[in-house]
Amino acid sequence: MSARSARANAPVEIREDIVERLSSLCLALPEVTVRVDGSLIRARSTAHSFDMRRRSFCLLVAREDSTGKPVALLVLHADPDERDALLSSGHPYFAPRAGHDRIGVLLTDGTDWEELHELVTESYRILAPKKLTHCSTRARWPSRFPMSAATAPSPGTAAVGRNRQLSRSSSRE
Repeated sequence: MSARSARANAPVEIREDIVERLSSLCLALPEVTVRVDGSLIRARSTAHSFDMRRRSFCLLVAREDSTGKPVALLVLHADPDERDALLSSGHPYFAPRAGHDRIGVLLTDGTDWEELHELVTESYRILAPKKLTHCSTRARWPSRFPMSAATAPSPGTAAVGRNRQLSRSSSRE
């Protein structure tokens, strides 16, 4: 069997550093579990679904791009106004087939992980009950992936998409 035909039959894989980094970020939030669909089909990679009370707020998969290289994709819940703003900014954001309340993000070497942290936290907060959203504002960025002081939320605030902040008293009830 040639290397080319072996590659053609191999499933798409997500880079381990991306899986590890996203897992650290998501599993730091209250009551989060991960489901892994290891069905390894040619069309897509193993799917990692990060769930809060059996509801997925973050889905990580990979597909091949036009050159045959794997591209990691993240699908998150998003506020409609935030979704529109992200989609209008273009790459790396896209509208996934999953629905009008979700946003897709292409994960590359140039991914802004601080921005991604905000988007993942907001996706969690959209689905979580009020009790858990209060806890999630205290969730810390995993120490292995430090956030810079310039973009870290200041005390008494919660980060909300595109480097904006809302005071806890004005956050979603």
